[in-house]
Amino acid sequence: GSYRFEAIPNEWIANTDKQIRSSTDRWVNAFNFGGPIVQDRLFFYGSGRIFRSKSVQAANNLGAIPDRKEATDEWFGKITASLTDSMSLNFGYRHRPTTIENAGIGANDSPSVGTDTEGTNRVISANYDWFIGNRSTLSVKYVRMDEQSETVALTDLGFQPTFDPNNLAAMGRVTIGGIAVGGAALNLNRQNYYRDEVKADFTQFFDLAGMQHQAKVGFGWDQGVEDLTRVSNGWGDITNI
Repeated sequence: GSYRFEAIPNEWIANTDKQIRSSTDRWVNAFNFGGPIVQDRLFFYGSGRIFRSKSVQAANNLGAIPDRKEATDEWFGKITASLTDSMSLNFGYRHRPTTIENAGIGANDSPSVGTDTEGTNRVISANYDWFIGNRSTLSVKYVRMDEQSETVALTDLGFQPTFDPNNLAAMGRVTIGGIAVGGAALNLNRQNYYRDEVKADFTQFFDLAGMQHQAKVGFGWDQGVEDLTRVSNGWGDITNI
């Protein structure tokens, strides 16, 4: 096993006299460990990474902006089983949740157009291998990937309020004097996705005409499903023509 710690404090970053500026505190803890559960037959492995980042004393062309905070945790675990001298089974799981506060504020954006984001990424995998002989192998694999993401506007303008051309900043996201004001164009942007995949293949090695060959036969099946929800914030993006 091993452990690693990484730190870049904000105080270690030199100050700047630029109008657009940002200093970042970053902290990372990471580890991994593994070993046998049953000698020569069953083994485990695990790892993790804890990431924290915070942008402080940030400013853009409009002025000071709120701190951007990001947190990501990543966990992985794996079991490997040697069922017999010729059969093995592997099972793994990865989990990676992330949150970001005060995201999406660019160089020419008011803090009101920012967003909060939350998401999770997961992967499950299982793999079976059978070494039938010194010239034949069978492999079966299953993978499921799952990703969930949700972004919410910091400023809630409601859904299509009574339109007021004299108060465009309350109607949606609009650029006035080169600065984007109002709120994020989308009040909610939820994008969830998952994918299942199964594959199996049989491989036969053989010699023919003084050369070595491989013959393979197998099948695969997969499906991907997306669930997308988008709700405009106010009237969304507005352009004054």
